[in-house]
This record gives sequence, structure tokens and C-alpha cells, in this order.
Amino acid sequence: SKKNKQWTSIKNNEDILMIFHGPHAYISSTWYETEDVPTWDYQIVHTYGCGELLDEETLITDLSKLLYKYEQHRYNGATWNNISDQTKQQIHGIVGFKVKINKIEASYKLSQNRPQKDRENITRHLSDSSNTMHNSLAKEIDTN
Repeated sequence: SKKNKQWTSIKNNEDILMIFHGPHAYISSTWYETEDVPTWDYQIVHTYGCGELLDEETLITDLSKLLYKYEQHRYNGATWNNISDQTKQQIHGIVGFKVKINKIEASYKLSQNRPQKDRENITRHLSDSSNTMHNSLAKEIDTN
């Protein structure tokens, strides 16, 4: 959104950090077989790169691809060709950008330091939660 002035820090900025997080959750020490400290399990990726603002033509091309990807399977989906000219005018309220990535750092903590019984207890508690993030984390812990 052009109203969010954060976009002004992207143009020709060679030091952009983007953070992508996977599932994460608090892990209670009451789930362990023996007393210890609680922790936080997580998956995360940090990317670093150089930012560039998109011109309107490139933005339209990218939005067209994005809309097609997520709308083409829907009856009368909201693809670029199916939306009104009035709706298309809203493009003037957004700023498109890209970041050329030059460094990637990934990290995770999935209770891999805990004994198998603790890991089983942790995944059981996370799986029993109604929180989908917790359920996803349980699957990651179980497969690692």
C-alpha cells in the first residue's frame, strides 16, 4: 500500500532483510519426563538482498500471474482479465517490489535435543491443540 511508507525504504536498498517463519510454539517443560526449562520450537528463514521497485507494466504482469495462479480454478475467478476497469485502477494505490536475494540463513529448533519420549509427549500435546500452527509444528518435530 502506498499509504504504508515502509515501501520507501525498498528502492535501491542493498540491505533488505525478509523473514519467513514456519510453525512455532511454546514448549512446556511439563511435557518432559524429567524437570527442565521450557523452550520455543520453530522453523525460520532469513533472506537478505537488494530491493527494487516495479514499474506499472511489470506490476500488472506480476499481478496478472498472481491472480491467475489463485483464481483460474474458480468459476468466473478474479483474474486480471475478469475484473473491472474500476477495480484495476486500485493498482495506483499499491507499490510492487522485488528483492534480489544474495544470502539465505535457515534455522530450526524442533526439540531435537530432547529424548525420544519427550519428543513423543511434545508432539502429542501439540497435536491435541486446536491451533493449526501447533499441529503443523507437531508434524515437523515428528518427521525430524
